[in-house]
Amino acid sequence: GCGGTDFCPFQIFKEKIAAAHLEHSYDYLCNASMEKQPGSKSFVSQLFEMLSWILSGQNKDKASPKVEL
Repeated sequence: GCGGTDFCPFQIFKEKIAAAHLEHSYDYLCNASMEKQPGSKSFVSQLFEMLSWILSGQNKDKASPKVEL
């Protein structure tokens, strides 16, 4: 933001760096509604469940047989 220098004058810092982050108000960012509909899972959650099911090699519906050594 300041031409590759280690020090940036305050005015230039405000104009080039801080202004881009001040586009949204505190209330907009910190008081956002985090409510989700019940029963809905995020894409990442669904992907994690699917991968763990595939990698485990077991079906959750069937009990795993016990093998004595």
